[in-house]
Amino acid sequence: MFNTTKVITGGKKIKLQGSLPGERVAKGELLSIPVVADDGKHRKNIVLTKKIGAGGEGSVFETNVGDASDYVAKIYLREKLTDIKCAKLELMIAKGIECKGVCFPVALIKNENDETVGFLMPRAKGYELGKSVFLPKLLQVRFPKWTRKDTIQLCLTILHKIKYLNDRGIILGDINGQNILVVSPTEVYFVDCDSYQIGSYPCPAGTAHFTPPEAQGRSYETFLRTQAMENFAIATLLFMIMLPGKSPYSAVGGADPAENIRQGSFPYESDDNSKVPPGKWGFIWSHMSFNTRKAFVGTFRRGGDYFEPEKRMNADGWIEVFEKYWYGIDHMLDNDPMAMDLFPTRLKMRECKKCGKRYIPKPDRHVSLCDECYGYSTEGRREFHEKWLKEVWKSYPCKNPMCHNNVTLYNRDQSRYLNKRLPEYCQTCWQESHEEERRELAREKWLGEVWKSYPCKNPKCHNTITLYNRDQIRYQSRRLPEYCQECWQDEPCKKCGYVAAKWMHDERDGLCRRCYEEEQREKRLMQQSAANQSSASKAGRRSTFSPTSSRNQGRAAAPGINHRSAPVRPAAKWSDSQTPARQKVRQTRRKTRDNVVNTQQGSGGFSQCRDAIIVCFSLLFMLYLIASCIGSVN
Repeated sequence: MFNTTKVITGGKKIKLQGSLPGERVAKGELLSIPVVADDGKHRKNIVLTKKIGAGGEGSVFETNVGDASDYVAKIYLREKLTDIKCAKLELMIAKGIECKGVCFPVALIKNENDETVGFLMPRAKGYELGKSVFLPKLLQVRFPKWTRKDTIQLCLTILHKIKYLNDRGIILGDINGQNILVVSPTEVYFVDCDSYQIGSYPCPAGTAHFTPPEAQGRSYETFLRTQAMENFAIATLLFMIMLPGKSPYSAVGGADPAENIRQGSFPYESDDNSKVPPGKWGFIWSHMSFNTRKAFVGTFRRGGDYFEPEKRMNADGWIEVFEKYWYGIDHMLDNDPMAMDLFPTRLKMRECKKCGKRYIPKPDRHVSLCDECYGYSTEGRREFHEKWLKEVWKSYPCKNPMCHNNVTLYNRDQSRYLNKRLPEYCQTCWQESHEEERRELAREKWLGEVWKSYPCKNPKCHNTITLYNRDQIRYQSRRLPEYCQECWQDEPCKKCGYVAAKWMHDERDGLCRRCYEEEQREKRLMQQSAANQSSASKAGRRSTFSPTSSRNQGRAAAPGINHRSAPVRPAAKWSDSQTPARQKVRQTRRKTRDNVVNTQQGSGGFSQCRDAIIVCFSLLFMLYLIASCIGSVN
């Protein structure tokens, strides 16, 4: 696919010892600078007389060679002079190319130190192809008398020059509308010829529109173009001349032309022609000869007869196609008066297969029948019926008072509303109402989505608290709930039946606050009673040894409802006679206090009975201890 010959590129810059002719001369300035023209066989002293142009690589000067300055000199800029470029120029001059209109280097230009500074070439004239033929409006201004026959002749003129160069091993490479100047259909000029590919020296420039699929995206300086790549550029140039300025891969709704080139997506002559650029382009395409259209389709469409690189038509093949087009244009004019027009305003006329008359086809009709024959055919009746279905059946104003549209029904809707009521609202109002419903459904769906999810604070509950988007406003300035919904359900107390939230009872083993506190108090009393009994038994054992210890034991073992166990202290002598009375007063106070507490806490009858029994046993125990103490004293 690619030329495997080693590429010669780059090179070292040449440092001139002498001067660079016309280095600081302004455009249009007259001058007289002597230089030497050397073609390898002869040397001749010539004079640069006027600067006529400048570009990115150098400047162009008129010379005194030939009549009316038939030859011009291109002098390179200092930074563009390299040894590789000079060697390439020597090889090109040695080829001895002599083709009218091809501005090929014919001699080297040297300064007073015999250093190469440029080359001598034939002078070009005319309009750039890209600024005349490729622009439809400028084409009609600069060549107002041109017809389709002139563009065919222009293609043949260009093809013959390209064939001349290709036959001598020269690849143009950078074929585009800026490197070809047009004077007339038979007079064209090729410029910028020093960039042509010759031998192992590549063409360093290129344009994406003229680059084949296999070379897209590559740097032009890194490879040598093949003849197949040149053939693709030739076909693209011919297409853009016949359809002035339109790239073959420019399509409606497609990718950019470079991507279409890679994919081989050619829009013309497709099944529905939906991607053909609108307007005049489809008309121009239809008026071209069949063989020309077939050659373009085979070259540009993937899978075509000439799409593969090795099968592409060269300049000889295209010359044959356009010569047939040239000789058949008169016959085409007899069949269609617009065959010669550069920009026809309709499709090419066809011959009816049934009656033989010429007719103007319709874009959406694929049967070669005139209107009269088409109306009697099955396809015609089908088309008429389809056309009738699209006609308006009824039209009346929308029921919405804020809407000014009409409800339009077509013939195709007759069967639909045969037994149904006609719609009262137009399509716009109907869609808006449905759109409102869709928005409401979307909002309801969003409100039902989870916003936050975390575990319940109740340690005995394993549920998760789930908040949804609908709760965001509710808890915007409030603290988030700590307990789940189940924990907030009412639940009665196990003991008294008091109703409260479940999580409150769970914290107190299923009891309400009062029952829980009562139970805790009972536990403390029982623990105190057990402690008192233990202290009393110890005091009884000590009373056999000391009367004082018996009194102390009786004092310490006296039952009290103070919920504290104080250390036993020896009773005072003056209080020995008052001990029973004091004990009785204390017991009465404690009993009264406990009754008040029980009444405040709302304890039941069972609790009061139980407390009374405990108090009785405590009094009996205290009397027993008092009696024991009195007996021991006596």
